[in-house]
Amino acid sequence: MSEGHLEPEAADDIDEDEYFNEFLLAESSPAESVQGAASAASEQLKDSAEVTLPTVSVVKRLGFAPAAGIGGSDSVRGPVDQLAKAVARLRRSSQASGKLATQLPRVQLTVLPHGLSVEDQESGSSTFHPIETISYVAMETRMPRLFCLVSVEIAVKSSAVQQQQQQQQQPARTVAMNPTCHVFLCASVSDCHSLVLAARLAFSSSVNQTKAAALAARRKQQQQQQQQQRLEQKQQSEAGDALSRRVVKLGAVTNEIEEA
Repeated sequence: MSEGHLEPEAADDIDEDEYFNEFLLAESSPAESVQGAASAASEQLKDSAEVTLPTVSVVKRLGFAPAAGIGGSDSVRGPVDQLAKAVARLRRSSQASGKLATQLPRVQLTVLPHGLSVEDQESGSSTFHPIETISYVAMETRMPRLFCLVSVEIAVKSSAVQQQQQQQQQPARTVAMNPTCHVFLCASVSDCHSLVLAARLAFSSSVNQTKAAALAARRKQQQQQQQQQRLEQKQQSEAGDALSRRVVKLGAVTNEIEEA
């Protein structure tokens, strides 16, 4: 993948409360605390602002790590812990060596009806997550300025199964593999909430488009079947008429022979 990845360390030498507080102090404005952010998130959820697509937001990228599943808060908790600890360790290492603190890369997130684009503001490189590969989006419950996205790889079942489904005129079934959690730090809880709402709107739009496409396909199939039935009925009727004419003609010839 083209996105930056902070490699989590195995050693768990930082207390959870300590690294969360350290992370928030480093990345938040002085007036914002964990409790304040959680309270703000609660207020935001009570008063959902309208969002439209596309929705654009400039955020900081923590990185990505394997997710524990394709959805639910448990699927993102582990990756968030790993990445936040990695950031805390990098900052501590920089401070110990007298270097400038490591800065998280700024990226532009754009939520579109068909997916989510991530563009690095420094390098200009971009990554696109199609909507069908996004299985989950959420605000992290402990740090509600963190926007979490779980992406999956979509794989079609074995070719033998696929061929059988095609013969039975059934859609090919797919499976989600290798869930990955991408974590971003928003400028505010409000921005994070807007991204979540925009992603949900994209999901809804995608579902509606899929349903509309499926309905249109069914209608087209029904129309084709009706046209085929009418054609067969017409052919049967014409064949019947032709047979009737031949019978009448044969009867006339028979009468002529008998009269002769």
